This record gives sequence, C-alpha cells and structure tokens, in this order.
Amino acid sequence: MAGFRIPGVLCVVTNAMPIDTGTLTLAASPASGPVGAVANPDLSEADLDLIRTTTGRNIDGSIKPLQVLLQFREDHIKRKAEVTRDFGAQSWHALFEAAVIERFSELIELAQSPAGKAAEQLNALIAQAQQPGSTVTDAQLSDAVAGVLGVERQRQLLGATNANGESDAMALVVKAMEVFAERKQAVLVELIAKAKRPGSPVTDDQLSQAVAGVLGAERQRQLLGVADSAAGEPTAMDLVIEATDVFADRKNSALEKLIAKAKAPGSTVTDEQLSSAVSAVLGIERQRQLLGISDGNSGGKDGMALVVEAAKVSLDRKRDALAKLYEAGATEAQIAQATKDYENAKAQFRMLGGSVPDASVSSGPMKLESRDPKPK
Repeated sequence: MAGFRIPGVLCVVTNAMPIDTGTLTLAASPASGPVGAVANPDLSEADLDLIRTTTGRNIDGSIKPLQVLLQFREDHIKRKAEVTRDFGAQSWHALFEAAVIERFSELIELAQSPAGKAAEQLNALIAQAQQPGSTVTDAQLSDAVAGVLGVERQRQLLGATNANGESDAMALVVKAMEVFAERKQAVLVELIAKAKRPGSPVTDDQLSQAVAGVLGAERQRQLLGVADSAAGEPTAMDLVIEATDVFADRKNSALEKLIAKAKAPGSTVTDEQLSSAVSAVLGIERQRQLLGISDGNSGGKDGMALVVEAAKVSLDRKRDALAKLYEAGATEAQIAQATKDYENAKAQFRMLGGSVPDASVSSGPMKLESRDPKPK
C-alpha cells in the first residue's frame, strides 16, 4: 500500500552499521589504526623480498633448525593476534605477520622433508666440525654431503619444485667444502712447521699426502666457485709452494751429503744411490718450475748445481773404473762395457752443461782425457 515502510526509527536502514547509542554520530567510526595510514596497506615487493630472504635464517643464510622454526612460528602467531587487535586484520602489520607465518610454514615443511632432514644433519655436522678439538671425521662430512646431493638429484629427476630453489642445499655443500679445505690446510701447515725442525720425524710421504689433500680440496672449491682465502690468510697454493720448498731443501741436502760421501776415499756410495738422489732432485725441480717457483729459496746449494756436481762425480768414478780395468788386464768385453758406461756418463754430463774433450777410448794403449772436466 502507498506510504508503507518497515516500522522503526526514522532514517535507519536495515543494513546500517551500528553507531554509538545516545550520541549525535550519524555514521560508524573507522577501525582504529595509526594516524596517516595509507588506504592500501598491501605489502610491497621489498617487504616480501625481506621476508623471503631473512625469515628463519641465520646470519650466514642457512636455515635455522626445525625446532627453532616451530617456536618462531608460534611467536609470530601470537604477534599477529596482537597487531590484529591493535591495528585491524587488514593493516600492514597484520599482513606482514601473516606473510612471515606463511614463510615459516614453508620452511617447516621443507625441514620435515627428506631434503630438509639431510640438510639439517649436514648443518649440524658442519657446526660440530668447526668447534676446536672436534671429533667429526672427514668421512662423516663426506657422507652427509653425499646425502644432501643425493636427495637434491632425486628431486630434480622427479621434477619436484623447491620453495627455496637449490640455493639452500648448495650453500650447505659449499660450506662443507670450506670446512674440508680449512682442515686440509691446517694439517699441511702443522706438517710444514714440524718438517722444518732439525731431526724432524715428518716423512716425505706424510707431506705428499697432505699436499694432495689440499690440492683436492682446492679443486673442489674451484668447481663450486668458492672464493679463495680471506685477505692476509695463506692460500692453498701458498702452502703447496712452501711444502715444495721443504721438499726441495730435503732432496738437495740428501744429494749434497751423498756427493760428499762419494768423494771420500774408499766410499761405499753406489752409482744407483747417486742416480736415485739426482732423480729426486730433478723431480722436485720440475714441480717448482710448474708452480712458477724461482730458484734460490733454500739456504743450501741450488738443485741443478748439485745435479751437475753429482754427474761430475759419476763421470770421474767411471773414468777411474775404466783405467783400473786397463791396468788389471781385463777382458775386452769388460773394457767394452766400462767404455760404454763412461761414454754415456760423458754424454749426460755434456747435456747438463759440462765440458769434456771429444776424444774417446778405443782399443790399444789407454788414452783418457784429463780427470778434471769442468762445467761450461
């Protein structure tokens, strides 16, 4: 009928928001919030990036343990309730806490997965290995790294997505490689210090194994793109060069002593011993050249100078042996073999820069050049 309306107070509609009774307010007050709040409180890309990169992570970027993640999520759930009460459910503070809680939930889900468990085990081992006097072995670290890489490969084969990408797993692997490298370098540093002491019990095999360990760890670091040691710290190659110098000093000293013994009257030093010592010195010299190490780092004689001196000693010995065979009336076969040995020694001495007359030994009266051939 005309003029019909729902009974009630004038100027009030059925869906109107409640206002304070007994006041002159004609409209509902807005939700409480900070003065000057923007109309659109949505989180910015910078806010979301901050949450993705820092939530649930340590300073070095690694993910916190599962129990810590669970506790932090509970704390932020309480925090969200507080800011919702104070600023409203659609305020920036509430939206920020909701995004943080969601991020914690993602990390918790990851930590509870096989990949997360393997990563947490490796992270725990790394932390233990970095403690002084740690009992964590290289084999344990290697097994943990293999576990993380195995799960990651399986995930890739299955085409599964990772909320955090591969960065977390590879960051842990890189961190483990750094621990490996630090351990290997520490072992080599200690061995070098011991090897330089007089009467050191450190063997060449121990030094060689330590050098191989450092080089192996360095190759792994390079494959993973890990930066070298911090400024001021000795690099892996610095330690390898220092160890090579120790090798050179040892080999040179051994050859120098052997030459002195060989020159003594009635010496029992054999040609095989001299040859073996010379080969050892030449091997180290080749290593030094490959590493770009200049000569003269040791306090003794230069390696090549000792090799030339040893060649001269060998030449003199073979010359004397041939002369004695002539004097003793040896057979032609014996003299022929001794002559061949002598000529070979002359050829080697010339290759090293020594000067020997071109005259050769032949049948008939013995005619040998002077016994004091000199290097050029």
